[in-house]
This record gives sequence, structure tokens and C-alpha cells, in this order.
Amino acid sequence: LRLLMTKITLSITEAIHASMIGTTRRIAASHKKFKQKHELKKADMHMQIARDVQGAWGEAAFAKYIDHVWPEEERGIHNGDVGLFEIRTCTKNNQNLILHKEDFDDRNYVLISSEDFPTMHILGFIKGKDGKNQGYWKDNMPTPCYLVPQKDLLELELMVGKI
Repeated sequence: LRLLMTKITLSITEAIHASMIGTTRRIAASHKKFKQKHELKKADMHMQIARDVQGAWGEAAFAKYIDHVWPEEERGIHNGDVGLFEIRTCTKNNQNLILHKEDFDDRNYVLISSEDFPTMHILGFIKGKDGKNQGYWKDNMPTPCYLVPQKDLLELELMVGKI
């Protein structure tokens, strides 16, 4: 567990809004016959919606932290989950940040935990190309991926000048 975690608490309105965004994204993807990637490709619709809602909570928390208008879809643009940042939301405060080979090398990936929802914990970040270190590669996962341990993530305060 990281000693320095930034805590952001979503209000009831923010949490409901993010939950609606996550659910809407999953339903829209289903209607478009979007093929699910990675570990969710075999999950049922309920699990897919739950993961999309959790991801939207993380995005909403980070957007609140950097005072950014979210979601990107509402502004008709999409350069990243929140601005130029990619958000990875996990269920526990001790989980690793997951990256995939096709993830952007030039983006910052932020790990956020929803363990204490509605309080979200921003656990750290890493540049995509730095997270794709061969030492992080795990091929014994349902979907092979890079698992970046929290101890190797940078503290959020180091990103402030990059926002």
C-alpha cells in the first residue's frame, strides 16, 4: 500500500453521473457490436457494466482532481480518458496498474482504486512506454499484460507540472 495516496470523494451527484456514463458506454458498445478486449471478452453483460461503471468513477475522480470537464464525449472530443490521461481503476488499494501492448507509449496512465467508494484513491502514475518494461510482462494471466507494481508508480505530485 502506498503511503501517499490522494483521496478524492465523489458527491452523490458525481457518482450517479459517472455510473450513468459507464452504463451508457457499455450499452452503446453492445448496440454497435463492439468486441470487448482483454479480460472482459468472456464476461457477461452485468460484469462488463460493473467494470465500465468502476472505470467511469475513476475518470470522474481524476477529472475532479485536475478540475477538468468530464466526460470527453460531452465535449465531442476524445484524446484520452481525462484530457491526455488514461485512467485505470482497480477494486483494491493494493493492486497493480495494468498495461497492454497496444496502449499509448506517450500517455500517462493513472491508477485509481475504488475500494473505499465513494472515496477514490489516486495511487500513482507511469508513462506508457515506461510501464511497458519487459520485467513487468506477465503471460500467465487470462490476457497477457504488463503489471506495474505500485512501488514503481510515480507520486501524483510529480505530474502536477505535466497537467
